[in-house]
Amino acid sequence: MTEGQPDVDSVLDHLFGSTPLPFIQAFLRKQKEHSKQIRIGVNRSEVRANLRDAILANRIGYGDFRNWLQTVEGWGKQHLYILSAGRGSLAFSHLLNTSGLRGFLKRKGLIRDVSSDVEPMSSYILDEVAVDDELARISWRCHSVDWERRKDLDERRELDDGLYEFRAYRSAPRRDVSRLIIRKTDGIVLCLVDLPVGGDHDSIKKEMMEVGTAVIAPQRLTEIQLSGIISALDQGAVSERGPRARRQVSVDVAPTQSRFRTDGALVEFKSTSQATGYTDSDAVRQVRKAMQITRFVGEVGKFRLNFEGSLRRRHEMVVSLSASSNRIYLFSRMSDDEVFALVDQLLPLATPSVGRR
Repeated sequence: MTEGQPDVDSVLDHLFGSTPLPFIQAFLRKQKEHSKQIRIGVNRSEVRANLRDAILANRIGYGDFRNWLQTVEGWGKQHLYILSAGRGSLAFSHLLNTSGLRGFLKRKGLIRDVSSDVEPMSSYILDEVAVDDELARISWRCHSVDWERRKDLDERRELDDGLYEFRAYRSAPRRDVSRLIIRKTDGIVLCLVDLPVGGDHDSIKKEMMEVGTAVIAPQRLTEIQLSGIISALDQGAVSERGPRARRQVSVDVAPTQSRFRTDGALVEFKSTSQATGYTDSDAVRQVRKAMQITRFVGEVGKFRLNFEGSLRRRHEMVVSLSASSNRIYLFSRMSDDEVFALVDQLLPLATPSVGRR
């Protein structure tokens, strides 16, 4: 190892304590394409020894190894939940720096010391803590295995008791990351779940909420209700006196789907093309304008948004909002800055208004 690099054994301890073996084998297999001297191994001790030897012999560059550790090979889309810890900044001592927050989580039993002796018990693990002047980030990595169909490798084979057909699937390990981000300056908390809706999604969200609740106690986390935001965004697309004029929000909106309910009934507007908003149709726009929007509750909305964030940077994105679960679906992977740019546009539309003053 060169000067400035941490001890390789401590890095490997963390890796083998937090990452299932097939993922590490897949990394070695990929590296072997560039250096035939790299060996893979069958069990944990063999794989660890082979990886250690490859790093020390510089057959695997330490920079490449670190980049792989940080890589997220997810499905590229995220679910966002916006929460508030109440008005005002969060000035807890454990939110001052990374070591303070990590120590707090350990004392609460919310983060464990990893060991390379055993396979991780959970498919996801609290893996990273980082704190700067504005944000506190807590990340969970999820490990799963997809099976890719390979029809070109199917075969039929005659065995003693008859003809068999074998269908080939290739193991494809996948890593996703879910993040809890706390903005200390105003108590806004983002829960970004990088898993499809289902059992695993609900489990990791529950764990993230438990951690968030512990970190901001005695203040309480409250989910931001999305119904008012759906109605305001949709209204802004059909009325010249929409949310931009009334609430001083600068955002261009093209709704491709909106659904509202009232008095046991539903009304839905939907574009027949994903490339255009339903308000491009003059006839449908006139029908929508005739609605007394204050008598309806926004349930679902899918919008193309275009707005100017901080430093006059333009943002374009597609999002869908579900009021029943207070969940926002982001149709592309977005950086922290992009997510907060979106959130700062949506919060003034919430009822009651929350966020920065």
